[in-house]
Amino acid sequence: MALLDNKIYLAGSSSDPSFALKWRVEASELLHPEFITLNPFRGREVIDGKWKRYNSNEIVGRDIHDVLNCDLVIAEMLFKDQPYIGTSMEIRTAADAGIPVVVWTEAYKDHYWIQYHSIKCLPTLEECCTFVRDFWA
Repeated sequence: MALLDNKIYLAGSSSDPSFALKWRVEASELLHPEFITLNPFRGREVIDGKWKRYNSNEIVGRDIHDVLNCDLVIAEMLFKDQPYIGTSMEIRTAADAGIPVVVWTEAYKDHYWIQYHSIKCLPTLEECCTFVRDFWA
C-alpha cells in the first residue's frame, strides 16, 4: 500500500539530544528519496548538551500537527529508563487517526499498548526502514 504524500514522522525520546538528532538523520538517509521525514526537533537549539527550553504550545502543537499530517510514524522506544511520554502520545494520536505506526524497539515489543497501537515492532532502525520501503513505497 503506497502512502499518499510519503511523509513519515520520526517520534522518539528527547532525553539525549545527540542520539535524538543522530538516528533521525540516519532514518532520513535510509528512507530517501522515496520518503520525506518530519523531524520534531527541526529548528530547536541544543545548548550545552541540552535542549533549549520552549513552551508546550511550540513543541506539542507542532508535533500533533506533524503527526496528523503524515502518512506513517516510525517511533523509537529503545530504552527502558526513558519516560517516552511524548512518544506514547504521538503513537496514540497517530493510531487514533488511522495513521500506521512502526516501532523501533526491543524493550517494549511485548507491551500490550505498543502492540495494540502499532502495525509492527522491529529491533533495529534498518529493519524499520526496510519494512516501510518494502510495504509502503
